[in-house]
Parts: sequence; structure tokens; C-alpha cells
Amino acid sequence: MIGLRRIHRGAGSSASFMLLAIFLLVGTAALAQENSHLNGTWQVTAGTTRMIMVLEVHGKKLSGTFGNTPIEGAVYGPAFHFTLKDSQGVLQDVTGAVQPNGSLSGQIKTAKESIPWTASRLMM
Repeated sequence: MIGLRRIHRGAGSSASFMLLAIFLLVGTAALAQENSHLNGTWQVTAGTTRMIMVLEVHGKKLSGTFGNTPIEGAVYGPAFHFTLKDSQGVLQDVTGAVQPNGSLSGQIKTAKESIPWTASRLMM
């Protein structure tokens, strides 16, 4: 006959639960802080074109506007990606990353070309 053992939850299991909860909270806060450097308004220069880009990060999700076009994308540490359609309906794949000086740079890729871009934060 197999006997059943009673599981005793003492102070040790409460402490383990508290440590796990603290670890999860700190990890979530660190992720939010890690990506918050993208939040804000940016002056973008791509070739001879200048426009305003507004970025907002929630975890690993990126949203905002590129010119007047709404964007949604993803953040991967200091790098990010989004896709948008220009005024003629052409899809553009936009990649970028935070540079050591705090600026942004990347590529705007269409089926025909790849255009480098840079951006500096606007203080408003």
C-alpha cells in the first residue's frame, strides 16, 4: 500500500515565493527601462528628406508615427523594426538602432532601394 505524505508549507516556501515575485517584478521593470530610451520625438533625416518620428515603447512593442503614418513594430534591445506604406502604397521596411551617442540610425528598404537614415531626439 502506498502511503500519502503531507506536504508542509513552512516559512521556506513563503520566502521562495517572495523571491520569485521580486525577481519577476525587477525583470519586468528592467525590460521596460531598457527599451524606454526610444520613447519620444525624433527629427529624421533620410537623404534630403526630413520628417518627425514619434516612438512609444511598451515592453517589446513599438508604436507611434513616422511623418503622418502610424507605425507598429518591435524592439530588440537597442534595435527596432517596423513596416509602413508610403503615400503611393509602397511598403517600406524600416530598421534602426540606438547609437552610442544616443542618436538613432538605420535603413529604409523598399523593393527598389535602401536609404540610410539618422535621427536626433527633439526636446519639446
